Amino acid sequence: MSEPSAPDRTGQTLSAEAEGVRITACARGAHLMSWVADGVERLWMSPLSACGGEAPIRGGVPVLFPQFGAFGPLAKHGFARSVDWSPVVVDPTPEQAVLAFELVDSEATRAAWPHPFRLRLEVTAARDELRMTLRLDNLGDQPLRFTGGLHTYLPVADPQAWIEGLSAARAWDGDSTERPQFPVRLGDRVPALDPQDLVIRGVVAPLVLHDAVLGALRVAADGFPNRIVWNPGPDHGLPDVPPGGERGFVCIEPVAVVPIVVPPGGTWAGEQRLLLG
Repeated sequence: MSEPSAPDRTGQTLSAEAEGVRITACARGAHLMSWVADGVERLWMSPLSACGGEAPIRGGVPVLFPQFGAFGPLAKHGFARSVDWSPVVVDPTPEQAVLAFELVDSEATRAAWPHPFRLRLEVTAARDELRMTLRLDNLGDQPLRFTGGLHTYLPVADPQAWIEGLSAARAWDGDSTERPQFPVRLGDRVPALDPQDLVIRGVVAPLVLHDAVLGALRVAADGFPNRIVWNPGPDHGLPDVPPGGERGFVCIEPVAVVPIVVPPGGTWAGEQRLLLG
C-alpha cells in the first residue's frame, strides 16, 4: 500500500505557555518537540531535525499510528507522524499550557489504510507534569485494528542514569519481526544508555528514570499494553542523530505491539503522564 504524503507546505509550529511552563509542537505529525519546565528542557530533540522537513522529526514525542514499527504493510511506524494535523482551539488556564490537534481520514490516508477515523491528541503541561492523551474514534461500520504509540525521547545528563520498575516485566528484542514471545526477564536496574531495543509487557507501575543531574522522572501510561526502552548505541548509523548524540537520551515509550480492536462507532483512548520529582 502507498503512504499518504504531507501537503506541500512547511509544518506549522505552535506554542502554549502557563506559569513556569512552555510547550511547542509541530502540526506535521502533531509532534510535541519541547516541554520547558522552570527553564529546563524535559524532552530531547536532535539538532539535525526540524519541523516541516521531508523526514519525520527525530526527538520529542512522535505519534506512531496506525502501525507500530514494521509489523504490517505500511511504512515503518505508519503515516500519522508524516502528515499535517489540524490544530484545535482549546481554553488555556493559568497553571497549564494546552495544545490539541486532530487528524481525520482523507483520500490519501484511505489509500494506505482503508478506514474512516478521527484521531485527536491533547497535550497538557504544568511545571511538574506533562499529560498526553490520544483518542481514536472509529467512524466506520467495520471493526478497526491498529498498533502504535508515543515514541517519547527523554534527555539524559547522567552517564549512570538507570530505569526502575521493570523487575516484574518481560521483554523481547524489538529488532525482530517474529511473533513476540517476551522471553527475557529484566532486572531491577536497567541502564538508560545501554544500546537496547526492548519491547516490554507486564509493566504494572510507573517507570522511573533516575538521573543524578536532571532528577527523577516518572513515566506512567494507561491504554497502552506495552512499553519500549530504546537507545540506538554508538553504531546507530542514524543520519539525524549527531555523533555521540545517543549519549544524551533514552526513549521510554507507551505502545501497543499487538493490534487493538475498536468496534464500529467505538472509541479508544491512551494516555501518557511524565511527572517530575
